[in-house]
Amino acid sequence: MTDFAQLLVADRGQPARAIHLVDKASFEGWAKGRPAEDRALLAAHRFDGKTGYAYVLLPRGADFEVVAAVADAGSLSPWCLAKLGEALPEGTYRL
Repeated sequence: MTDFAQLLVADRGQPARAIHLVDKASFEGWAKGRPAEDRALLAAHRFDGKTGYAYVLLPRGADFEVVAAVADAGSLSPWCLAKLGEALPEGTYRL
């Protein structure tokens, strides 16, 4: 069995990459508040928040943020992020 206690820590303002979770209902409103370069990148990836487990890395200088699609952003389980945890580079992330 995996001990998740060491992997999940309280947010105390430590440096971390942001993960934005969206679903088909929330994506359009979320995208409207993003910078033009983010919207262009999302369009280039054909990311619309409807395809489960899809994600896009949004560049931030030498770093990045993540936007990921889930079935229902208001009702999450650990399984909603399982594939994302396998796909992202090692590091510290914040929802």
